[in-house]
Amino acid sequence: MKYLYFFYFLLTSFLVSSQTNDSLVILNEKEFISIVKKFHPVSKQILLIGKEARGRILSARGQFDPVISAETDAKQFQDKQYYALLNAEMVIPSWYGLEFKGGYALSKGKFLNQQEILPDNGLGSIGVSWQALQGFLMDDRRAAIKRAALFQQYTIDQQLVRMNELLFDAWNTYWLWATAYYQKEIFDDAVKVAKSRFDFVKTSFLLGDFAAIDTIEAQIQLQNRQLEQNQADIELQKARFLLSNYLWLENDIPVDLSSTVRPPSQDAIVIGTTGFDEFRNQIQVSVQDNPILKLYDYKLSDLSVERRLKLEKLKPKLKLSYSLLGTQFDILENRENSGLVIPQNYKWQANFGFPLFLRSARGDLQLQDVKINQAEYERNLKNLELTNKIKSYFAQLDNNIDQLSLFDKTLSNYRTLFNAESQKLDIGESSLFLVNSRENKLIEAKVKKVELILKNKMTAAELSWALGDIGILTKVK
Repeated sequence: MKYLYFFYFLLTSFLVSSQTNDSLVILNEKEFISIVKKFHPVSKQILLIGKEARGRILSARGQFDPVISAETDAKQFQDKQYYALLNAEMVIPSWYGLEFKGGYALSKGKFLNQQEILPDNGLGSIGVSWQALQGFLMDDRRAAIKRAALFQQYTIDQQLVRMNELLFDAWNTYWLWATAYYQKEIFDDAVKVAKSRFDFVKTSFLLGDFAAIDTIEAQIQLQNRQLEQNQADIELQKARFLLSNYLWLENDIPVDLSSTVRPPSQDAIVIGTTGFDEFRNQIQVSVQDNPILKLYDYKLSDLSVERRLKLEKLKPKLKLSYSLLGTQFDILENRENSGLVIPQNYKWQANFGFPLFLRSARGDLQLQDVKINQAEYERNLKNLELTNKIKSYFAQLDNNIDQLSLFDKTLSNYRTLFNAESQKLDIGESSLFLVNSRENKLIEAKVKKVELILKNKMTAAELSWALGDIGILTKVK
């Protein structure tokens, strides 16, 4: 793949003692974004969010795991066995507040409570318990399952949000580097022109066509251009180091961006809005697909599950338990008549409880409603902010494209004026001052155009982020 060749070049180019322009590697924004998505450590960390969600699902389902428990208690004193008790039980939780139970109890000794006296072979039981009122429609176990499932969906959009943030920063850093590279090219060319003019003026002075003061002015112009070139080189190095933060190899090895890597030429830069046109007339629909907004939806769903659980607390507690009792394997056979459905040996229990004022439950429910209202306000506010940002970014993008189109004409006019003034200087009908003035305006215009390109690319990134998908940038034509 192309980015593999790019990495190979990054690692080997420093071994080459001399490089020509033909050996430069062009790194465009789409290739760069692909590299970041595939190899950047944060991109790999984002994948761990999915593992966290699966862990939560597994943990929540664990609350429905069967539980085996056993308890033994014995007392021996002065050759007397006061008591020896054993209780073993297995509980199988299920949906709708039902728990299926199976147990075995054994008791021996001379000092047993009446209710602890059991057959010599012990007593077995199978039965069921049921939360008939509170806990019938919702309980902690089912709430945990539902919330874990929501969290799994939440993590998908959380991954998208974090990936968009990573790619947004990477995209802007790339264009800061590209801008620094273009500006360095501008001042490199300016130094060449100033050096050529200085040589021309110096030669003309020796021939008597220019005054000595003109050579000084030409030299000052050259020195100023060299200072600007040095500053541009420093800015390019800084931008190159910043961009290197996003370049990694497959085995988490960081890569320094080589000086032999360059962005595409300015003429190859795509300036347009084709990739955004499908979103222009359906902004509100597009906003709803933004993963940032979906995170609020999942938060509201999670709060709703918690509200259902708190609403359940308003009901009375009523737990019904029923167990069949028997020795060894006669639990289902120990009946007076074969036609009876319920054996004669059984145990049942009912537990009822209800706080008269329900102040705690009602207070918790009110607090939960407040949380839901706050989350709804936050979501509505974020929805409005994103909608207005998208509209603003569309306006900025359109305006920026108009500015670039207009500035291309302005730049062409500055170039025409400079070329004309240079020709007049060659035939002795202009002054070095006027040529330098024309050149300064031309260089300022070139730098301004580069800044407008940077502004266009950053606005496009902001628009893509507001739409919730930085990948839109790779579709712009």
